[in-house]
Amino acid sequence: MEFVDCPGKGSLSGSAIIPAMRAFVRVRLAVAVVLVLAACVGPSRQRKKSVAELMAAGDYASAAAAIHAARDEYGTSNRVLYHLDLAMALHLAGRYADSNTYFTAAENRMEELYTRSVSRMAGSLMANENVEEYRGTAFDRVLAHVFHALNFVQLGRLDEALVEVRRVEAFLDERGRSAREGSVAYRDDAFARYLAALVYEEGGKSDDARISYEAAIRAYRDYERVFQIRPPGFPFPADLGADGEIVFIHYAGPAPRKKSVTSSDVPAVAASTGPAAARHGGFLGQTLDRSVSAAKAAASATGAALSGAAGAVLGAAHPEYEPASFRVRRSRIEVGPAVAETAAVEDIDAIARQELAERLAALKTRSAARAAVKLLGTVTGVDATGSEFSDVRGWQTIPSQIRLARVRLPAGEHSLTVRYLDETGSVVASGGRSVRVNAGRRTWIIERTAD
Repeated sequence: MEFVDCPGKGSLSGSAIIPAMRAFVRVRLAVAVVLVLAACVGPSRQRKKSVAELMAAGDYASAAAAIHAARDEYGTSNRVLYHLDLAMALHLAGRYADSNTYFTAAENRMEELYTRSVSRMAGSLMANENVEEYRGTAFDRVLAHVFHALNFVQLGRLDEALVEVRRVEAFLDERGRSAREGSVAYRDDAFARYLAALVYEEGGKSDDARISYEAAIRAYRDYERVFQIRPPGFPFPADLGADGEIVFIHYAGPAPRKKSVTSSDVPAVAASTGPAAARHGGFLGQTLDRSVSAAKAAASATGAALSGAAGAVLGAAHPEYEPASFRVRRSRIEVGPAVAETAAVEDIDAIARQELAERLAALKTRSAARAAVKLLGTVTGVDATGSEFSDVRGWQTIPSQIRLARVRLPAGEHSLTVRYLDETGSVVASGGRSVRVNAGRRTWIIERTAD
């Protein structure tokens, strides 16, 4: 676990909170610490809203500038998120070389934190996730390599793209072999495998391409069962001969977004978390009722404002994803007589929700245990006072879903039309462009919609 030096984060642990006056003092101090900890969770809500609006408007250069300007707001605990957010905005702005700089920084730091976390999990029960350095989820790491590889493809630097797909497959292979931590359902990434097959084939490595393609098909069988994403009907990469191919990638929808849900009924939260909570049930069940009542009675004496703040401080909190809302759910490309509907190849929103669902019992248990520590004044060696904001951090600039279409065409100039559709198939928007297709090569086109 990596802890950061957030200003004002000192130890407030002390004697047991039983007398009402001692509880009153502790709640006031805890509220002050909450305000300090809020500065450790990344950019402000207004800053995030501004970036989201720029992304939705397609002004990716301005979104990148806004993220860069907020570097100090991200702070040391969110270096990975800063690099990821900025790298993706630059990727969408077509500044692929600049984007690569930040993807490299994010990948390197996530690797360091992943390696370090394996040997530093002791004592993590009482540590609030918000004061840990964000180390990225498994799908953060996979997607960073995916987008990084696509940057190199767009730059025509296939050797570097091959390095990235090898790195992501090495990570996925290790993840598949290890049951040490992480999602049970998300053990492999089908789209990363499929992209690797395309890049290998583009680089003339047909054996590697076939192996990755077969791995992708196996992973898509799991995707269909867990995420309702079917294997794409596109053929295995093949020799294009005198023809070329358009690979159209559509990033659809806004990034998955979490909110914090707080409950003041700490015993009920602990009891609801199943086997993980049972390990702490005796401790919570024997002493919490009296301590909660005393602390709340003291807090109410300070008036409604402090009482409300104290409720957040003394309660148990957990993250929850907000419902995804966007109109453009499908897309298709038209090139002369050829029409190709995009297929969903990666449901980032579904993967994120599944990953959180599998961690939720443990997160609730940790939060309930920290609340118990605060109420009882237990000395833990790691201060948990006033820290009950659940960790709602996440990669803000990724899409909700990735869709893909492929069209084989004769070499030459072609007129391409893209149509964006809602769930019913009605056209929401459309656009056109001229595209050059080269013999024996692929032309990669990336588009983004957020509404």
